[in-house]
Amino acid sequence: MKNKFASIFLLFTFATSVIGCNQPATFTVTLDANGGKLSETTYLVTSGSTLELPTPYKKGRQFLGWFTGWGKEDVEYTKDTPFTSNVNLIAKWDKYSCTFIDGNNYNFTTVEVNPGEKVVAPKLTPGKKATETTEYIFDSWLFDFDTIINSDYTINSTFTTNEITWKKVLLPGLYFDEPARFDYIIDEHMFESSATTFNRHIALYANGLVNCITDKIAATNYLISENCDDIYFSKDWGVSDSLFSFVFAHKKINNSDLIYVIGKGISYSAYEWGLNFMVGEEGPHQGFYQPALLVESELAEYLKTYQETPYKMLLAGYSRAGGVIDLVAKDLIDNGVIEEENMFAYTYEAPNSIPKHLLEREYNSIFNIYNSAEFVPYVVPYQFDQFVHPGVMVDIYKSDIDNILLDYNPNLKLEKIKALSPFKDETALPKELINRITSFESDEYPTMRNREEYVNNYQDLVVYCFNLINGLSKSTINNIMNAFKDMDTMNLLIMLNTENGLFNKLNPHIKNDGVTYDEEQFKVMCNRIAVAVMKGPLSVVVPLVPYMNRALSMHYPEVNFALLLYY
Repeated sequence: MKNKFASIFLLFTFATSVIGCNQPATFTVTLDANGGKLSETTYLVTSGSTLELPTPYKKGRQFLGWFTGWGKEDVEYTKDTPFTSNVNLIAKWDKYSCTFIDGNNYNFTTVEVNPGEKVVAPKLTPGKKATETTEYIFDSWLFDFDTIINSDYTINSTFTTNEITWKKVLLPGLYFDEPARFDYIIDEHMFESSATTFNRHIALYANGLVNCITDKIAATNYLISENCDDIYFSKDWGVSDSLFSFVFAHKKINNSDLIYVIGKGISYSAYEWGLNFMVGEEGPHQGFYQPALLVESELAEYLKTYQETPYKMLLAGYSRAGGVIDLVAKDLIDNGVIEEENMFAYTYEAPNSIPKHLLEREYNSIFNIYNSAEFVPYVVPYQFDQFVHPGVMVDIYKSDIDNILLDYNPNLKLEKIKALSPFKDETALPKELINRITSFESDEYPTMRNREEYVNNYQDLVVYCFNLINGLSKSTINNIMNAFKDMDTMNLLIMLNTENGLFNKLNPHIKNDGVTYDEEQFKVMCNRIAVAVMKGPLSVVVPLVPYMNRALSMHYPEVNFALLLYY
């Protein structure tokens, strides 16, 4: 009996072992989405089987497949690849983001890199907001730039410290009721630094200069406080039909002369407003280039006094003046008037001024400081003969802009972003507005898709309107704004769709103002405006109007300065 039982036991053991040998092994497949989204990351598979691997999602990226790694020996797994062991797979994407973080813990810039390549450090260096007694000087990026990029990276920055003294500058409020601070760090050696490297000391210093050049008394007092002499104002300063107002000054620094060339970009004439939109058929922006030639002509005479000693030059301009100064700086380098390493050009919220194909070189000592959430730096549109700024673009926008403004001045509050805004990132609004206008198609109504169409179809209209509006008194402008504010959407649309409707609404206010204008011509212009708004290229912008006020206020000098403090 015992032998029979033992035989049965051995037979059972043998049978189960045979069955066990026939059971295929089970392996674990672990997926790493590499920055993408995936609902399930672990799978069990039997030996020799295949798996329909899932497709992960990553916004703005194309999925290239699942890989065991990035070396030459690593392989791709597809739906036809059999599994013979446990395996870890990582997703490969067509691009990776390397995000550089500044000293204030804000996004300094994001660079897209192809898989398998290396990221290059940004040309511009980040900043960190200075305290009352200490400034922070960029030291290095905490990253090995020999790293092969196959995933997203966040790259932090390090800084050294230096004791500083601030010069406090308080000017009348330019756009807000509150007085405006335009403080800068006292640095006797800042113009000994490389002109082709962005210098925040110079950027803050020049920002104060452009904001004090509002009238001769303010400009003179400010420049004298900076130990400047030989102060020269443009010949037609303040004349109603002047092309441009500007000031030159001189300051002795060590063994060289520093020449100031500062444009007036705030509180300028109605005639200059019209010139802002006088693009012209070819060449640089004509409304900026004509004034640039005027500056260059008077500067040539001014510089005759300083030919015997080495001199450096500081050029600066805000808004319209920035567009003009960009062209002046470019011409001075192109014409050999001054070498690039001796010219420090800093502009603020400047518009595009010249087609890209007319730039003869890179202009590494021209720095265009701008806030990418506002409109002005995007006009003239790039689509108009590839208009650009000469020089280096320095975007100082920060996503935490509201807190930055509160820190700068608790009374400076921009309108909040609309809760239902279609833009997750407010820097998308200016670009979207330009894209909508320049991509508007119509066989019936005039379009504005390129430079030629703008000049032929709309330039005279825009210039006329700005010349007229900016010639009106503030009380008349307020009356017009209030008249439209009281209209509901339906009545506004009816008015714009009615022939002479806009004219009948505006004309009584303008006539009461006492300005000289051609009433019949104004009627024609009003009807053209109505068509452009209701049926032409401006019709595609109407849905964006509720979101524009905040973007318009982004152009204020106080906003630019506050952001620059955090750059």
